[in-house]
Amino acid sequence: MKKQLIMLIKKIYHFLKKIFHTCYVKTKFYEKNSQKSFYESPKYKRLDISEITEKRICYRDKTPIKQFQKLLTMINIKLDSKNRFQHWIDTGLYFSKRYPLNGECPPDYSLIINYSIDELLVTYSACNNSVCKNNYEVLCAVKSYICRIISKIDIEMEKNPSGFLIKTKSYFERMIDSKATLLEEALQRIIFWSSIFWQMGHSLIGLGRLDKLLGALDNPYSKDETKSMIIDFYKTMHQYYGLKSNDLLGDTGQLIVLGGKELDGNYFCNYLTYLFIECLKDFGSPDPKILLRVSNNIPEDLLEIAVDCISTGNGSPLLSNDESVISALIDFGYTEDDAYNYVTSACWEPFAYGKSIGNHNLAHVNVAKCFTDLVSDNDFENIKSFDELESLFKKNIKKSIKPIIKTLENLKWEKNPLMSLFTKGCLENNKDISEGGATHSDYGFLMVGLANAMDSLFNIKRFVFDQNRYSLVTIKKCLSCNFRGYEDIRNTLYNESYYGHDKEEYINFVNDITTIISNEIKEKKNPLGGKYCFGLSSFGYMNYGKSIPAMADGRLCFEPLSVHISCKQGLAYTELVNFACKLDYRNFKHNGNLLDYMVSPDFIRNNKDKFLLFLRLSIKNGFFQMQMNVVSSEILIKAKKEPKLFPNLIVRVWGFSAYFNDLPEEYKDLLIKRTLESERT
Repeated sequence: MKKQLIMLIKKIYHFLKKIFHTCYVKTKFYEKNSQKSFYESPKYKRLDISEITEKRICYRDKTPIKQFQKLLTMINIKLDSKNRFQHWIDTGLYFSKRYPLNGECPPDYSLIINYSIDELLVTYSACNNSVCKNNYEVLCAVKSYICRIISKIDIEMEKNPSGFLIKTKSYFERMIDSKATLLEEALQRIIFWSSIFWQMGHSLIGLGRLDKLLGALDNPYSKDETKSMIIDFYKTMHQYYGLKSNDLLGDTGQLIVLGGKELDGNYFCNYLTYLFIECLKDFGSPDPKILLRVSNNIPEDLLEIAVDCISTGNGSPLLSNDESVISALIDFGYTEDDAYNYVTSACWEPFAYGKSIGNHNLAHVNVAKCFTDLVSDNDFENIKSFDELESLFKKNIKKSIKPIIKTLENLKWEKNPLMSLFTKGCLENNKDISEGGATHSDYGFLMVGLANAMDSLFNIKRFVFDQNRYSLVTIKKCLSCNFRGYEDIRNTLYNESYYGHDKEEYINFVNDITTIISNEIKEKKNPLGGKYCFGLSSFGYMNYGKSIPAMADGRLCFEPLSVHISCKQGLAYTELVNFACKLDYRNFKHNGNLLDYMVSPDFIRNNKDKFLLFLRLSIKNGFFQMQMNVVSSEILIKAKKEPKLFPNLIVRVWGFSAYFNDLPEEYKDLLIKRTLESERT
């Protein structure tokens, strides 16, 4: 009876708390507090003085459409007659949000490149559902905003005539009444619409398949002039770098997806595929970034240009293997058209271009915690065999999924008419993207600490059950005191690794774990009607490690967890790739599976042909995705000691690149540690 009463009190408490929060988020007090939090955030504090504008707030006004219309009338337009492209964000203007849908999906900008606003207005005025009306209202507001920009350009040209502004004016005028015909004007359209997303408080807004989107447009310029234009585009998108970055500088999400396998089996690429990569190599910046879709029939010279770019150390392009990704998406339930036209989120999570909600990193399966919970149990010392240990660990994995699903089932999103305009399915289903209107309304989550847990388990198998070298009592003592007084045992455990090694026993273990998770989610639908998916990669290896005690892989208390698909010890690239290629990515497991390793610059420089052959074989064998840091430990150590000598040193972090000097010390230390270990291979 007492237990039932406690449960009832808890239910009443959570119900009242929910009611209070629902009412609270509708108040001006909440909006002002949200605005204050924004101005006190690292994002805002990173702004240059020239980027700071007057602080104001665009309050919620009856409906999301009304608020959007209001926002566009409030934006201060900031022109720069010296720049080819015009880009501004009114940084002091805070867009009030309650349950923001900041999905990391790149908008399919073909909508505003292949059609004028007037054409779209005629289309949307002819239908009668609510999404259609919202699309019409959004475009009317944008049209008025563009007219205001044109008037501003006229005023600016009277003071400061500029060839750039003359072109810019014509491009904005043509947005209203003509589809884009020139590459340059299409790039300006993308910049303009992207700025509206950023102004609304969206984060990690990608740029999509730009080579496919723009390849058929007229371009009167020579190759060198086109490269200059693309670099100007990069420079423009790089503006507001601090504001656009999330927790870490560089994590902007401004990802360009290039290349890709076609339905007929051919490989798509064009002159822009090459130029975007060449220009990023010359630009020498961590932002924007590139993901190159690779397949068995990728042209040799394109793969070589990609390696040349990677070898500069800028971390791009990340390689996504169509031979694995497309089949995994079809297995998940995508049509062939959608699977072959996939893009990825800000980092690596694949989904259908222009048809997805894009919320694919909403939670984590903390596999490391599943192990440490096992150790903390009172019966840990009484486990009699590795089979029993493994069985208990797998039960913890299974149990960890239920609270994740429950959390995701309780998520709320507010209506987002702008994102709905760019998302297929919303119009046809007469539903906002926040209500499940997208063709694919799937949710995704990630795994973190799998390598730590696996290495810990197999160390216990080896040293406790196979060799009887230590007891479980000893292991528990070591971990509970963070190896103080047991440094020799820690060294023994740390010097062994299993995750990443190409052995059937280890590969089967990983596939067993991911199959358990698949079985837990395969019959479930999220509140929007979509499915759940997950992946082996995570950006949370640093933050989640801060709450995890010492582990039997030799990891100390609160140290970072394992990084993506990698090995804690130096391991031959071929073995690590073979391990990754043999993992099963079907059955809901496609939500980003990133092979991550360190490469010496000299290795690529001195073995380029062999490295290209290695990549070709790796693509054929079926890795999912791949990124690498091309840098030596010597350079990283020097850069940490004397940062002023290395202002432009770029490294790869989660799924993005960043300046080494901008990273927190803990990330620098981890990169140095991983590089030192890789050089011992």
